[in-house]
Amino acid sequence: MAIIEGFKEAANASYGNSNSIHSWLYDPKYTMETTINGQLLITMLVEQWILNIPEAQLLQTNTDGATLRFPKEYLPVYEEICKAWEITTKLTLEFADYQAMYIWDVNNYIGHYTSGKVKCKGRFEWEDLQNHKVSHLSKNKSHLIVSKALFNYFIHDIPPEKYISENRNIYDYCAGIRVKGDWKFVQSCYVKGKLVEKDLQATLRYYISTTGCKIIKRNISDGREIQVEAGTWLQQEFNIYEEKPWESYNVDDSYYLNEIYKEINNLVPVTNQLKMEF
Repeated sequence: MAIIEGFKEAANASYGNSNSIHSWLYDPKYTMETTINGQLLITMLVEQWILNIPEAQLLQTNTDGATLRFPKEYLPVYEEICKAWEITTKLTLEFADYQAMYIWDVNNYIGHYTSGKVKCKGRFEWEDLQNHKVSHLSKNKSHLIVSKALFNYFIHDIPPEKYISENRNIYDYCAGIRVKGDWKFVQSCYVKGKLVEKDLQATLRYYISTTGCKIIKRNISDGREIQVEAGTWLQQEFNIYEEKPWESYNVDDSYYLNEIYKEINNLVPVTNQLKMEF
């Protein structure tokens, strides 16, 4: 299995690097040919599903796959269509059965397989980031507590308030950002009624705090300013780890709960329609 996954990772990496101007595999013509061909082939398959399977509903599709919901009694029709497609294209399909899906869009979703395994994609990813999987080392690990809480809410029915109260790893609450060029980070605080500013590093780690400051991205050339976190939320710089009692970090739980419930409220109307047995 590990060997198969290794070949798969290598193939995916080759395709991804073909679209990177910094890679020796850079070949935009190959990228477009692969992408468009994949889209057309998948579209052909989806068309046959929709035309021939009563009550079929397409949940999502992209370059290399599609997810369909349909009544179980039409499984033989579905299998026949897939087999015919494989004969025509000389390609082999892989299949996965879900008991539930929680979909934001084609690149961001939680898929709960009938086997019990769970697949988290896009901004719902957390396990591979937490475990420092090689393919995820360059990905953003910001605010992992949000994606972890969503996973436990949808898969294990754990309320976000309970999950947060029982998971106090400060790194899960941190976000990472950086600036380039004419931009810099500035920490802005009021101390005894006086505004105090401090320049920060170009690469920054912070969390939302009840006693922190505002961190601003400022353009050195023209003075433009952008808040790292809009609104009244305060940030605490955390580039250097400091171990102390949890209460001393002064983490603002309300910010993280707000972010979690924003995702839940956006997903729930859809999941009420999509959650079903396949």
